[in-house]
Amino acid sequence: MKIPYRNKATTANTVFTEMSESDKNWIEQQCNRIISIADRYPTDASRLNDKNPNLPRHNDGIQRGMNTPKSFCEGVVDKLNLPGLKDLSTKQMDGLVEAFRIGEELIEDFESVEFEEVDKLPKLKSVNTVTQEDSGTTMFDLFEVESITVTYGRKES
Repeated sequence: MKIPYRNKATTANTVFTEMSESDKNWIEQQCNRIISIADRYPTDASRLNDKNPNLPRHNDGIQRGMNTPKSFCEGVVDKLNLPGLKDLSTKQMDGLVEAFRIGEELIEDFESVEFEEVDKLPKLKSVNTVTQEDSGTTMFDLFEVESITVTYGRKES
């Protein structure tokens, strides 16, 4: 999947990016799949639990250690669920490319990711609105009904 993004102007030393919420949701879903598969099949999916020097290092406050695709994805999911700044850094996007590449090699129907820098994010796609044609089929369309008789009674107290 190709995800368009644009760099965000910040005062931080890190370059943060801006992308659509739907793309962030897709990234979160893919990360959750990696986490789930790594937990469910630790032997068959051992590469998801192996330290990977191509992933950004994590910082637990004491030392900087090497991430696994699973631990990296856990960090991304945590970040995307925090209130406030949910924008990914370019370093995190590079890590996602690596983690998703491994996921694609191991998991059936898993999609890798590519990020494409753009000047302007694409417009939002409109939600399908219900039109007369899309509103469904009526009872009269389904059956050749000329009249319907309704019987009702009065409820006695």
